[in-house]
Amino acid sequence: MEKQILIVENGAKPASDIRDWVFRNPVIPVFVGNGIEALLWLGKGNIPDLIFAEVEMGLMPGIQFVQYLKASGFFNDIPIIAFGNPDKHEGLAAMMQAGANDYLVRSVTEKEIAACVDKYLSFNLVTKR
Repeated sequence: MEKQILIVENGAKPASDIRDWVFRNPVIPVFVGNGIEALLWLGKGNIPDLIFAEVEMGLMPGIQFVQYLKASGFFNDIPIIAFGNPDKHEGLAAMMQAGANDYLVRSVTEKEIAACVDKYLSFNLVTKR
């Protein structure tokens, strides 16, 4: 059974490394350009198996998005993997403190993405590279 992954990214700078990975693996990706779009999508009853959330995204910082999900009684069990550029370590740390389960720093390899995702989805994803 394919897993659904929500990717919440900065609409101006899509996460190409994560995009490349999801299109090469047996997952159903859902891409949104910011935290508000993600909350609207979730509010329609959509429940992904995992969420990638970027540190810097339009309209809502990644930390606010994570705080909202973890404070909710409904979405707090969905694993969240924060991601961002190497110069965003403080933002990544703040997202971890807010409740993100893990983080990835760009430029990340497909094997690193697969290993991180597999911790939470446990279905032994492998890259095709």
